Amino acid sequence: VDIDSQAVEVTKLSLLLKVLEGENKESLQELLFGRVRALPDLGQNIKCGNSLISPDYFAGQLMPDEEEMRRVNAFDWKAEFPEIMKTGGFDIVIGNPPYVFARELLTAEDKEYFGIHYKTIWEKPNTYMIFMERGLSLLNSQGVLSFIVPNSWLTVEAGKKLREVFSSRLIFLLDLLYPVFTGVNVETVILGAKKIVTAGKVRCYRVPSLEEFASPKHINMSADVWESNDGKIYVSSGSGIESVLKKMLAKSKRIGELFDVKTGLQAYEAGKGTPRQTQNDVENHVFDYDNKFDEVTFQYLDGKDVGRYELSWRKKWLRYGPWLSQPRTMDIFTRPRILIREITSSLPHCVNGVFCHEIFLNNKSILNVLHARNDQQALFFLLGQLNSKFLSVFYKHRAVKSARNLFPKIVIKDLRTFPCLPFNVNEQKCRGVATEVKRAHEFRKQLGSTRTPDERTRLQRKIDATDREIDRLVYDLYSLTEEEIKIVEAASVASTSKVKEIDGHDQETELAHLSRATPVSPTIE
Repeated sequence: VDIDSQAVEVTKLSLLLKVLEGENKESLQELLFGRVRALPDLGQNIKCGNSLISPDYFAGQLMPDEEEMRRVNAFDWKAEFPEIMKTGGFDIVIGNPPYVFARELLTAEDKEYFGIHYKTIWEKPNTYMIFMERGLSLLNSQGVLSFIVPNSWLTVEAGKKLREVFSSRLIFLLDLLYPVFTGVNVETVILGAKKIVTAGKVRCYRVPSLEEFASPKHINMSADVWESNDGKIYVSSGSGIESVLKKMLAKSKRIGELFDVKTGLQAYEAGKGTPRQTQNDVENHVFDYDNKFDEVTFQYLDGKDVGRYELSWRKKWLRYGPWLSQPRTMDIFTRPRILIREITSSLPHCVNGVFCHEIFLNNKSILNVLHARNDQQALFFLLGQLNSKFLSVFYKHRAVKSARNLFPKIVIKDLRTFPCLPFNVNEQKCRGVATEVKRAHEFRKQLGSTRTPDERTRLQRKIDATDREIDRLVYDLYSLTEEEIKIVEAASVASTSKVKEIDGHDQETELAHLSRATPVSPTIE
């Protein structure tokens, strides 16, 4: 079933051409002589309509608008497939639903209809999530569904209710860590699910490349593991790391319990700010400066300025005030804090965090972590944990957006739930971490001003030794055994996949480009 009539006809033609493969003039003449139909009638198998909307969309309307009826193209599954639906539904449902910002194409009436008729609607779901619920509803009691969809439903807030339905019904999950569709920058998963709840293990695969798709390694996981992760679904790489991460979570608190985590400001958006910004204001970045224009113009950072234990301001200034789209409160940018680059790096150190006590504005490509009492020792200790191998391994295994090659990132909701040890867990060792973190900042600052290769080599050795000492102290604070440390170290080996990085205004431009990508045609079979 496809809403696009041309797509339906193309599909029919493709299948008919497939039927004719291997036939020749003589074999076709034999069929005609015997009055046997050479080609099947596909009209009862491939149909045109809106898989998500039934004729009850127009209930209560005596004279529905003809143009609106054509646009909606309501589809009655019971009427179109009566024999199948009478017996309970389909044995198999497969699909590749539309999912590139498709919700932007929906009318207010569409959204209202979906909110009434679909139970997994939560916040602002993309249409592919609604297709997943519809597909499941079309199965008979023993039926199986398989879709290829974006991996975002595994963790985003909008997928919360969908995960509650699917996590206990999944039978397999393939996390595809490479581009599947040409020209569409969306990372995808292939899922298999049953109509009924299954208590069995889920076969989970992480597939790094197309070459490895035919024979990927898998690990068995269960819904209770995901339940302990706030219901967010992830695919583990195995290798014993899960037991180590469970130990980590058992001994720690969440960052959001001990610290305030804030996003940066958003400078531009048409129609926002006081007075309201025009499109011309947005395109010309009218509040950006290359010098201190007046007393409300401040140094300005984006993600590219933030590295591990280092800050490299690129001489940008921003005029701060209510004219900005989302200015936040000024205290975020003046207090002692940790700045964390939203876009992450590859293993072994994914997180890019630096301590800052100067006045710098920053945009949303940087997250800010603050302490209620501005305790700098606590901030230095937390930064050592964030920049450690152990936290990077946790991030890579528990945050789906970490597995991306396209814009791998830390989102604020994830950061607030990341594990951390409180400063009083062992004050002497915690102070040791804080001291090493201060040394790491100083060494990196010196590295930027070195003039000779020998000086650079000596400083790099000091930096590497500091990193190793911080990792050792963090392992010790978590009471990891030698075997557990080996597991973490093995899991921290860098992938050969290339990571695409993007920040600041570049990110806004790239995301705008993605939002204009052509949606995949909605298909359920």
